[in-house]
Amino acid sequence: MTTLYSKVLTNVAQGEMLRALSRIDTFILETEGVIYGGNKLFPLSKQTVSALEQLGKNIIYYPSYTRRSRLSYQKKLHDFGITTSVNQIYTPSSMTAEYMRRFHPEIKKVYLVGGVWAAEELKQAGIKVLEVGDFKEHSNESSKLLEKINSDKDVGAVVVSFDEAFTFQKLTLSALLLERPDIMFIVTSLEPYSIVDGKKYPGVSPLIASISKVSGRKPDLVTCRPNPIMFHMLKENYPEIDPHRTCMVGDSITKDLKFANNSGILSMLTLSGITMPQQLEHVLSQNVDFVIHDFSRIYQILN
Repeated sequence: MTTLYSKVLTNVAQGEMLRALSRIDTFILETEGVIYGGNKLFPLSKQTVSALEQLGKNIIYYPSYTRRSRLSYQKKLHDFGITTSVNQIYTPSSMTAEYMRRFHPEIKKVYLVGGVWAAEELKQAGIKVLEVGDFKEHSNESSKLLEKINSDKDVGAVVVSFDEAFTFQKLTLSALLLERPDIMFIVTSLEPYSIVDGKKYPGVSPLIASISKVSGRKPDLVTCRPNPIMFHMLKENYPEIDPHRTCMVGDSITKDLKFANNSGILSMLTLSGITMPQQLEHVLSQNVDFVIHDFSRIYQILN
């Protein structure tokens, strides 16, 4: 058990924390559950980011939620007093758009279940986005609707992101489109829920489940964690990054730890989000390099 508990950085001496930090040049940070919860900045998060930057560490932001575009996340961080460039932010929607641009350039049009932020990222990649309003005139006539869907051969994918306005009509359109085997089923996340102020807030997974149930299809691709697509893109943009000296800091065992393992990088799990402190025994049995109560512990020990 001593070996297991050597992973825990919650109550450590300064020297131990410095030894851990000396192994890391690049930090990939989840935002929700690590830096903030909902619209509330966690104590000392801003100071922790600043302290790491002063140590010469590279900071990359990798939010798992699809409610915002990179520009919107940049503004939110800025409002919290954390300055960063758009190039340091990777979102599920931006990765979905980039993946399609690189690997499926033949797809020029998609049907999107998602908010304006997801649509913004796809459009910036040159992809035409169809939404429920494009089929509105056929919404009450299923035969005409099906004819309209089958006649539009340019639609190459159904993309499912977070959508607070998910409706029966959107479910119907998605399922009808996915009856066509030539259309891909792409989802940005498998997140069942997020924790905001201690409460569960539904994620993308419930939407995917309903579409899969009706269409009889499972997603062809999940672009967010634990898929390592993001790290491959990061390496292309910053070839100098060393995987052995890169660490994913997140609050989820199933997302963040698996992403780190799949990417061949270090992992640091915080107990300030989805994973609770009372789960520590279970956490320590996972393939995790470091465990910390919350992100601010780094700043507290350095100071």
